[in-house]
Amino acid sequence: MCSYSRFIRHAAVAALLTFVGVTTAHAGVDGQLDTAFGSASTPGKAFINFDDGGNDFDDAYAVAVQRDGKIVVAGNIDYDNGSGPVTAIGVARMLPDGHGLDTTFGTDGQKVLVSPNDSQGVTGIVLQPDGKVLLSGWSQDAGQNKDMLVYRLNASGNADPGFGVLGRAVIPFVSGDDLLQAIALQPDGKIVGAGWVAFSGADHDFAVIRLNTNGQLDTSFDGDGKNTFAFDDGNGDDDRAYALTIDFYGNILLAGSATTSGNVLDFAAARFSDSGARDTSFGNFGIFGGVLVPIGGLESGALSVALSYDALLPIYTLAGFRHFTGNDYDYAAVQLDAYGNVTPGFGVRSWGIDLGANGRDIGRAIVAENFNHIGHPYAARFTIGGFAYNSASGNYDYAALRVRSDGTPDPSFGIDGRTSVAFDYDDPPSTHNDFANAMALQGHRVILAGTVSRSFQNGADADFGITRLTSDIIFDNGFEP
Repeated sequence: MCSYSRFIRHAAVAALLTFVGVTTAHAGVDGQLDTAFGSASTPGKAFINFDDGGNDFDDAYAVAVQRDGKIVVAGNIDYDNGSGPVTAIGVARMLPDGHGLDTTFGTDGQKVLVSPNDSQGVTGIVLQPDGKVLLSGWSQDAGQNKDMLVYRLNASGNADPGFGVLGRAVIPFVSGDDLLQAIALQPDGKIVGAGWVAFSGADHDFAVIRLNTNGQLDTSFDGDGKNTFAFDDGNGDDDRAYALTIDFYGNILLAGSATTSGNVLDFAAARFSDSGARDTSFGNFGIFGGVLVPIGGLESGALSVALSYDALLPIYTLAGFRHFTGNDYDYAAVQLDAYGNVTPGFGVRSWGIDLGANGRDIGRAIVAENFNHIGHPYAARFTIGGFAYNSASGNYDYAALRVRSDGTPDPSFGIDGRTSVAFDYDDPPSTHNDFANAMALQGHRVILAGTVSRSFQNGADADFGITRLTSDIIFDNGFEP
């Protein structure tokens, strides 16, 4: 396992597109803790636990925002199924302002999904236009291997009986572990999932599947509903997809990391056509359908991807991390054009959040705000969310960075484009680790969701933590949606 693995929350956030018609008018307005969100005792912050305050670990890995502004958060929770502790999926729906849970969802705003066999976990989320919730993840089978998992819930939070088996579709791929890391929805309602398959040892390949609306594999997709991509041509290297996006033309792009010569992890992307075949018009260095982008340092990789457009052509911005040396990690991003070439403007970038000193700064999610529709000249900005090491407290905090279309930090966001949030769950001087794993846009405001620890439990208790950052587009008054 690579050295950064225990710091990476394995989730992916589907790329979100929001049209913005004007530019920011007031520097320093955006990226502040939105005190109108959350409770009066914790302005700007909200917490969700599935353990009734007990000593359990609840990890939020995915977040999405409904059209009405309600926030759906999903993660892995400790659960006792009567014969011992297992990992279950916890889903909650919050009111738009974070002032509590939506009690019309599940039981008092929460739903617990337990595997009929053993453990299961969630990695990604996407919302259907009819309000149904799709979750990607994994299910542990009787042989203790992990299989790909897709869940569908009705808008009420109950499992959808018209999908898979009682709302649950399990997709074995190979004899080893198969994990979905991200999920997306096509305009025709078909469901695309991305992740990896493990053949043996460290040999992992990118994997993609497509399901019909009933949860069955779509056999029109590469003949059996699934396909793989190996950057190593079967040489046993570690190629893992963490994110995907589907562009206007139906192309499916997977983003992640791949092992290259010298056993180094680099940014990697692979593209498939709507038919499920490798898209040979996309690629570099003789890799038909795939792209490798070395950016230097000890290792690097993409954990999320955002979609924007330059006139009629898609632009893919991959975000993740770059490891320089020791404990020095930075946010990193690579931008690719429609053919898999690194764009000349944005190109390859890395930025340190550096809360007091160099530390492990990992970008976990990215969202794009497009200032244009398809067919218009390119203009966009990108917010990357994740976590950063705070040398003053000796712990990790939520962190976000906003950059402009040329890859330079946006000075109207936080301080020099950077901002951070420490949850401080317990009374001072207690400190703890806070890891933001997922992000979404609520209007123009940024929602970050992840895991916050309770320090008095010595790290054994953690809850979902959700925060909202301001984004005041026109007026310095908080009136923007």
